[in-house]
Amino acid sequence: MTDQRQHPYHHPAFNHAHHIRQRSLGALGALGRLGSASPILAFARHRHDRVMQALALSRHEFFAAWHRGPCTSLALDPLDDRFLISTGLDCSIALWDTRAPVDDLGARRTSGRLKPIASSASQDGHKSGVTTAAWYSVDAGLLVSGSADAAVIVWDASTVTPAARFEIGERVHHVDLSPDALIAVGSEESHVRLCDIRTGSSVQSLRGHKAGVKAVQWMPHKDHHLVSGGVDGTIRLWDVRQGRAELGVLETGPAQVIGVTPSADGAYVVAMTSTGRTQVWVVEARELVAGIQTAHRAIRTTQPVLTTPSVTHPGVPGYFIPSGDAILSVDLLETEPPTHDGPPPTPRARYLARLLSPCAALAWSARRGVLFSSCEDGAIVCWDTRSAAAARQRKRGAPGDDGDNIG
Repeated sequence: MTDQRQHPYHHPAFNHAHHIRQRSLGALGALGRLGSASPILAFARHRHDRVMQALALSRHEFFAAWHRGPCTSLALDPLDDRFLISTGLDCSIALWDTRAPVDDLGARRTSGRLKPIASSASQDGHKSGVTTAAWYSVDAGLLVSGSADAAVIVWDASTVTPAARFEIGERVHHVDLSPDALIAVGSEESHVRLCDIRTGSSVQSLRGHKAGVKAVQWMPHKDHHLVSGGVDGTIRLWDVRQGRAELGVLETGPAQVIGVTPSADGAYVVAMTSTGRTQVWVVEARELVAGIQTAHRAIRTTQPVLTTPSVTHPGVPGYFIPSGDAILSVDLLETEPPTHDGPPPTPRARYLARLLSPCAALAWSARRGVLFSSCEDGAIVCWDTRSAAAARQRKRGAPGDDGDNIG
């Protein structure tokens, strides 16, 4: 008989979460109700599992050393999954073209390594370590960043030059930008600040946290809904249209919440705590259903990165999370972390190869099946499936596969 611990979709928590999810998804819920009876969704999940299992350090793409110190955040442009923003504690921001042709000397060094196509240093923008950056989902020509210098800067992404500046007054931990051009700011302040790019002013403060706010994220399925995580050990849900904006509170325990990431349908929130433990919450039921212990020990904002079977079928089977000098890929409802030795608890649960320095931030391209990670030593690393595909082709006696994904 199959050990049900190895299959999270048989877990009682999944059945409950699945029920909650179907009541709230609308059109996506209709697709989800097809379950394994849908050949398209089943194929998407199968292909996604193969990508997760084949993901490895890229042998084809390398980044030149740039940041002199920890690379604190990564963000892929949401329109093309092509341009990558990285930030560093050395006050720098760099823009990379991750799909630059091999002969493009504007984006690559003569060695072939990627180099920034634009960058900013302290004389142009932030005067202290840059802690966070986020793209504008409507227009990839705009991005925002936050820093320990207590400022949020709006940038022209094509040249990485400042366009506007907001003085927050406290160290900024995290920012996120809504389709309505509202910047949510998490800082040492005990409230979430909302800044409007169109008016150039702070327009609202969301009060509820008892201490600083480490993470903020707009809900993908509702532009006016926001989730935040704080030093006070709570996750708070907000509707910024309401006078009393707070919708609910999730009590995570005494540890700081240093990362919060909602699923594409808003049914789940994955949180990271300062003790290295992840927590998976069903939003509507306000119920904690899963989580694992990692080797990550940090108080800087660390966002879990959720994965999906495909762009057109955005179920949420898993997430990536830093774990010391490694990266964990785990199932959404997993309660036991994978180990370096021995079989994984699920097909998607595994350790990616160890890095030379602790992992600091992650960015995932669902379209391309490519993961980017940054380290405390400033390095940026690419993970893809091309090496696995090439190995299969060589085994078959055919030329190597230069595509981004495995088939």
